[in-house]
Amino acid sequence: MFPAANHTTVSNSLLAEVATSGTFPDPALFVYSVLATLVLGFLLVGYVISQRPLAQ
Repeated sequence: MFPAANHTTVSNSLLAEVATSGTFPDPALFVYSVLATLVLGFLLVGYVISQRPLAQ
């Protein structure tokens, strides 16, 4: 699919292709959006776990 020999080049090519083909025309905006989504997800999971009563 990609004329690349190593895994890093293929990963970077795939990331650039996904970032430029969708809603996010800027690859940096795509990366920051993914990171922000992960951070919010971890915060949400932490909040849900902290609100659940502990079994005794």
